[in-house]
Amino acid sequence: MNFLEAIYKLTYNTGMAGDPCTVHYYRNLLGHRSAKGPVKNAYRAYKMLYYTILDAICVILFMDKLGSADISDVTLPDFSQMTPNDSIQWLNSICQELVRKYFFENAEDIVEEIRNVLENPQHEENYWTSSIENGRFKCHHCEKDYKRVSSLKAHESGMHGVSLSNPKKKKEPSSDELQDYILMLFKLTMLLRNFDSGVDMGDGGRCIRSAKYELPIYHKTNKIKYTICSIHTTALSSGLLNPDQEERFIANRFVNIQGGKNNNIALDEYIEMLNRDTKASCTGHKTKDSILKHAKEYLQNNLKRLVNWVKRISSSSILCN
Repeated sequence: MNFLEAIYKLTYNTGMAGDPCTVHYYRNLLGHRSAKGPVKNAYRAYKMLYYTILDAICVILFMDKLGSADISDVTLPDFSQMTPNDSIQWLNSICQELVRKYFFENAEDIVEEIRNVLENPQHEENYWTSSIENGRFKCHHCEKDYKRVSSLKAHESGMHGVSLSNPKKKKEPSSDELQDYILMLFKLTMLLRNFDSGVDMGDGGRCIRSAKYELPIYHKTNKIKYTICSIHTTALSSGLLNPDQEERFIANRFVNIQGGKNNNIALDEYIEMLNRDTKASCTGHKTKDSILKHAKEYLQNNLKRLVNWVKRISSSSILCN
């Protein structure tokens, strides 16, 4: 939900309802009236809107690859003479070319700003943070120190006349802003769908790798807490944990509460469901007599949920400690 919220910040604008090919324009055109307000209050409505637009973009790119927007004008292989594996291989080869062309080639480097800071020791940001001692930022010219970088900047610029500025590269204007917008929408929604399908399939490895792609999106939209969380997740799965702990960390991220394939949900979402049910169970029971009257029923319901959850975890191939 937070990743979709970050995508929403980059692509959605209610003031663009009259601009064709924007998300809000398609929201009105398709009649997705439930996609309104904050993303957290209409998560599935917004997700279905973005997925519908993504499906349309994929079809357009596929037809363009075949050379025509009309299926009657396209020459397709004779699938009746092909084995199922050959048909799938033909389809995958085209999809692979589309992903390589529209997702990876000429991609905008949205972490360029971070990379410039890390690679350039003389960068302005490195100058201000190089004098940190015991969690405080020390002035380069006197004995004063400060808790925040902004205070240090104000002090050195006011008292010592320090002024640092790195020239910013001017981005060349694009010849087709609409195409850039559609491709950005395609890339971001593809990342969301990749992560979403990884959760459904219980593919911990894919979800862990997805955190690397989510990180710059969170940074771009000023979602600092989730930027740190992505760094933390990537670090734990990239050598900080011993092999056994790393395997458990990657594999045990989901729970299947209804059975069947591709019906997994993330553990944090399951905890939110339990939290919601707990609050619903406690609604209205605010007096001592009411709490005692319903305590037995409340505990029995939650113990049943806990026992069922432990049984599902114990039946998995990898056990949690």
